Amino acid sequence: MYSLFGKIFLWFWGTMVLMGAAVALTMAQLGGEKIPPMIEHARTQFLEEAEQATQMLATEGVSGLRQWYDSGRAHSMRLYLFDSKGREALGQVVPESLKRFTRRHEIEGGEMRVLRERRGFMVYAVPTNDGAIYRLVMEFHPPHPAWHLFSFPGLLVALLVSGLICFALARYLAAPLKRLRTATQGLASGDLSVRVGPLMTRRRDEMGGLSRDFDSMAGRLQEVIESQQRLMRDVSHELRSPLARLQAALGLARQCSGELALPELDRIERETERLDELIGEILSLTRLAAGAGMHRESVDLAAVLEGVAQDASFEAAQRERRVMLTVHDPLSVEGDPELIHRAVENVVRNAVHYTGKGTAVELALRRESGRALITVRDHGGGANEKDLGRLFDPFFRASEARDRASGGYGLGLAIARRAIEAHGGAIVAMNAAGGGLLVSIRLPLTREAMAAS
Repeated sequence: MYSLFGKIFLWFWGTMVLMGAAVALTMAQLGGEKIPPMIEHARTQFLEEAEQATQMLATEGVSGLRQWYDSGRAHSMRLYLFDSKGREALGQVVPESLKRFTRRHEIEGGEMRVLRERRGFMVYAVPTNDGAIYRLVMEFHPPHPAWHLFSFPGLLVALLVSGLICFALARYLAAPLKRLRTATQGLASGDLSVRVGPLMTRRRDEMGGLSRDFDSMAGRLQEVIESQQRLMRDVSHELRSPLARLQAALGLARQCSGELALPELDRIERETERLDELIGEILSLTRLAAGAGMHRESVDLAAVLEGVAQDASFEAAQRERRVMLTVHDPLSVEGDPELIHRAVENVVRNAVHYTGKGTAVELALRRESGRALITVRDHGGGANEKDLGRLFDPFFRASEARDRASGGYGLGLAIARRAIEAHGGAIVAMNAAGGGLLVSIRLPLTREAMAAS
């Protein structure tokens, strides 16, 4: 039986069988003795207490017996005391069977004697000092043999055995689920090579089938995405060659044409430059997605941001805008300085494009919860709330900026996100209070920067 249901059933059934076998073994041991030790001890105690009760009644009378019984000294019996008229003298509730018994046994003579004795029942005729004769009924209450099962050694063994079996069962069920969860998290984080492994796929139950389906899905997903990236890369490379020939032909056309063709040639040159820029961004995006061309070193974020601010200020001045840089904490991260520079630059250039005329793009660096926080805030119209989560998707442009002149190609922020995530960071956008868009970039600090904090 290879199904998960069958395994759970067998595990629990096996546990019950083992526990039942332990109970049967204990009961068999108890049945092999004529009188179990615990019951024999209780019977001896009963006989001793019966003697004490008869002596107490004979010497101290009913009041003395009542005081002795109420003090709790009778641990293994229940007492009933009947006078010569059959009335119970200790205030006990008498069962009907015991009333019938007392009516059948009359008291004769004035000496103490046993009227009846059996394994759990004794009746004495007891004369007292005042001349009265009483029937003293003592009912034996032995412990049930099942109490042997609740002795400390028995409980300890039962707890250990059941605990080990249940632990093994829980581990057997939880371990593959944990492995699947780890693999799923890896796939969700972008690691397309993650697999649950042959140890899981060789299983012949539902968990093994789920593992095989997961590996098949992950393999197919990796194949499709890598094929898409390869197609984009190959197409971009192939476009570079005719684009280079087009630029060369454009130069020859300028030499051979007259003044009348210059506006058309200028338009062709601008479109060629835009196409070349688009191809370059596509290639950058595919390289980042593949994780290629990245080297790591200590990067001074303050120096990177200063360079970005200087370059962006030159572009912003032509648009009657400004870029303001504020460095609260000089911080360092581990990564590729060119990729980090380009990521921040793309965000800042996007902010310069959308901030209002006469306003400033605010670029800041500070430490936050053990990470470097870079914020870029513009004073434009912001974005629709429904579009905030998609601003960093490739080729996405907000609804207000669909045209190419204002919206770009939709790759700058996508490249920024890929670059930041490649460094173990995160980038998010939100509408700022008072208007405008606020983009936050968080990067893990180097060990030296962490130690300095």
